[in-house]
Parts: sequence; structure tokens; C-alpha cells
Amino acid sequence: MPDHRTKKGRRVPLAAIVTIALTAMLSGANDLLEIARWGRRSIPVALQALCVDKKRKQASCHAGYHHVFNLFQRLT
Repeated sequence: MPDHRTKKGRRVPLAAIVTIALTAMLSGANDLLEIARWGRRSIPVALQALCVDKKRKQASCHAGYHHVFNLFQRLT
């Protein structure tokens, strides 16, 4: 799947955002805010297992998920 974000917007890999979102949804998250909260509450070791860089201590905020899923919606 091509990543259409600009280089400036690629601070978190697309695979990490999608993986965190899917995992949060399987855990019961229903909207972007709940997905972001789930990611922010995850420990760094769990985030590394979900494709987040070792340098990052937290997952993306809800705006990051909003931008990615808004992009997906415009492409379909």
C-alpha cells in the first residue's frame, strides 16, 4: 500500500498506525480518540511489537490517526 503522506508527515510508519488501530479496534475501541488513547496507554515494549520505532516512547496522538484515515477515505 503506497504511503501518500509528505516526508514531513512520516514521523510514524504507516504500518505502525494501521497495526495500532487494528489492535485497538479488536480490543474494543470504537473511534479515533479511543484508538489514540489505547496506543498512548501501551507500554514501549508493546509498541515496538506493533512496528513503532524504538526511539519513540509513545504512539501517535489522535490527529495522526485522523490524517491517515482521512487520506484513506479520499483515496477510495
